[in-house]
Amino acid sequence: MFGTDGYIAPEYLDTCKAIKESDIYSFGIVALEIATGMKAIAVIERNGMRFKRKLVEWVWELFGKESVFDAVDPRLYGNYDMEQMQRLLLVGLACANPNYYARPSITRAIDILGFKAPLPMLPRELPVPTYIAALEDNIVTSSASNSSHTSGSRRSETQTSGNGTNIHS
Repeated sequence: MFGTDGYIAPEYLDTCKAIKESDIYSFGIVALEIATGMKAIAVIERNGMRFKRKLVEWVWELFGKESVFDAVDPRLYGNYDMEQMQRLLLVGLACANPNYYARPSITRAIDILGFKAPLPMLPRELPVPTYIAALEDNIVTSSASNSSHTSGSRRSETQTSGNGTNIHS
């Protein structure tokens, strides 16, 4: 298996097969790193114990508490546009969704960042990955027809469901 720890999409860790949504995941992690000034995986010391903390889990936890701006790099000293930062953080979370079919396309992510599309709708809690059977089906479908119809149709169903929640500043 190849890749850098923290940037590898969860479905790739389980199947060792990359799909275009795997790259979207990595893009989301980079977006979160830019916004927070932190690494994808950090070693944290607490009460004399060392453990790894995944950036996406930490930012999603703050998002769920409606305090996602607490994740912003403190070295910016508040010198940033709130709406741009909100878009960067939410695009990062949407792209780093553990469920590959719930990630936006790169075109949609860029449109959101460029104020050409609305903010993504996200659940308050980090989703539990539920992709393995669907991913295996997608790989068979994609390799047989050179199409990503299966993942595309699931993505649009997820994006239009409206079950998520938006951040309020």
